[in-house]
Amino acid sequence: MKKPKVGDWIKLYPKSNSAQTRIDINGHYWVVETLLEEHLKLRSSEKTFGPPKQKRYDGMIIWLENDPNYEWML
Repeated sequence: MKKPKVGDWIKLYPKSNSAQTRIDINGHYWVVETLLEEHLKLRSSEKTFGPPKQKRYDGMIIWLENDPNYEWML
């Protein structure tokens, strides 16, 4: 699988119920903020996290390979 670069948009596919809920709230597309050796630090495409008048981007870290909750594609 091709390794993403910082700034690339990736599409996430949920493998668990909790991952599906997060995708339902934040959408399938996330931007790579940081590329670590074995992980990706991601940011949601829309501001969906927080109180109604102070929404901010959601973030998460996933494994580059064999993540238990998500599969991803460039």
